[in-house]
Amino acid sequence: AMHRPTPSSWLTYTGTVALGLYAHPLAGLVSLGHGIYALFSQKWRLNKVILIYSLYAGLGLILFLPWIFVFIFNEDGMGGWVLQNLPFPLLLQRWLINLVGTVYDLQIGYSERLFDIQNFQDVQLSFNQPWLYLLVLTVVLIIYSFYFLYRQGSQQQWWFILTLIGSTALALAIPDLVTGGQRSTIGRYAIACHIGVELTLAYCLGSYLKFSINYNRKNLWKIIFMAIFTMSIISSVIMHNASTWWNKYSSYYNHEVAAIINQSQEPLVVGDVSRIARTLSLSHDLKSETKFIFFNEQTKIQLPENYSEIYIFRPVQSLLDSLQVQNYQVTIDHKKGKLWQVKPVNSTE
Repeated sequence: AMHRPTPSSWLTYTGTVALGLYAHPLAGLVSLGHGIYALFSQKWRLNKVILIYSLYAGLGLILFLPWIFVFIFNEDGMGGWVLQNLPFPLLLQRWLINLVGTVYDLQIGYSERLFDIQNFQDVQLSFNQPWLYLLVLTVVLIIYSFYFLYRQGSQQQWWFILTLIGSTALALAIPDLVTGGQRSTIGRYAIACHIGVELTLAYCLGSYLKFSINYNRKNLWKIIFMAIFTMSIISSVIMHNASTWWNKYSSYYNHEVAAIINQSQEPLVVGDVSRIARTLSLSHDLKSETKFIFFNEQTKIQLPENYSEIYIFRPVQSLLDSLQVQNYQVTIDHKKGKLWQVKPVNSTE
């Protein structure tokens, strides 16, 4: 829109701002980065171009107001897990895993999930593992790509990438470092950062492959390109065929939990209203005969008896305590997947 400043171009930008916010509220940080880039392109002067940008970006924000009101008036504490503090070495490890995820996914080398966002029992990286050496090489390549862009690219290119990544990365990382939390380690929050890294890598690789006149150097970068392309394809194929992946976070073990429940003839799954979203995500893997019942802390818990097996999925502690007080036997079936089975104390196998 800034290169073709017509009303239709600016209205299109307004539409992309609004759609981006509805798709992912953190897209607002990308718009903030665009504003900083616009200021840079105008030599930090508040002129007509900046006013026009502010007007149309603001219009996109106004179109998002209905959903902002939903956030304000329906705040229920969801997402509080992102505020849990974690040690800096673990924070740094997650940043590196997310960074190399732009090229390939480290999960292909591990059977357990990479992140544990609740108990912080993440996979332990060690130099005894070959994947760590590949991670280090990938990080070096990405850092060099940024250096190459800074030295060889135009100021406009550098500032566009800098504001695209920086507006999101800093907004997520600074609160984590100052007040604690794990916002900056959640890959879906940093989509703009991944795009910026991909653009930087593409610029570096493309420049060497197209413009390098040194035969040996060009061949080296061809090898690097093929290695990146191959690892990306392998990661994508393995991820596509996998029943779960690390970026499902606390739902990583849902497929194993579902396999246990699906063994029953007429299962009943008991859940807590405050965690209904997690139970709904599990329901996609359960057979159609499975029934559900939800309780909250104010509800008197009465379990029906006409089911072959009764399971509790991701209960709050008060729910477990209430069942035990009512003489139910509660045993854990899948510790990591947070699945319990419930039986009356006097029931027989």
